[in-house]
Amino acid sequence: MSEEEGGEIGEEEEEEEIEESKTYIDQLIEKALKEGKVVTKFILELDEWVTLGSAVSGWSTVVVLYGEVEKVLLDSKYKYLMSVTKTYAIIPKTDFVFLVYTSASDFGGRLEYHTTLYVFFKSTGWKSISVN
Repeated sequence: MSEEEGGEIGEEEEEEEIEESKTYIDQLIEKALKEGKVVTKFILELDEWVTLGSAVSGWSTVVVLYGEVEKVLLDSKYKYLMSVTKTYAIIPKTDFVFLVYTSASDFGGRLEYHTTLYVFFKSTGWKSISVN
């Protein structure tokens, strides 16, 4: 087998992985819209935080995967040498928005992740589903 053939096989595998990933995301969106917990109608409030240099470390973040939002800072709290927490209002600018909220906490050397998908659809509002 030549290097070119190997490259083609790699590209085909990559395309299959991308297609499987898209199918999985589509299934998660559908599940969130059907079975997800109703969170709020139009404005979603989420915290992004980070723990600063302590024995217990962690963070959280909001990532918009599809659609457009306005992210408005509502509050910011700084605990001296411990943590920074920012509270945001997430306001959809499109009829459909899909975002991921991930947090991680390290207790005793083991990082634990929690991921929640939020889906906004104009007729239903914000719905969430846990992915852990």
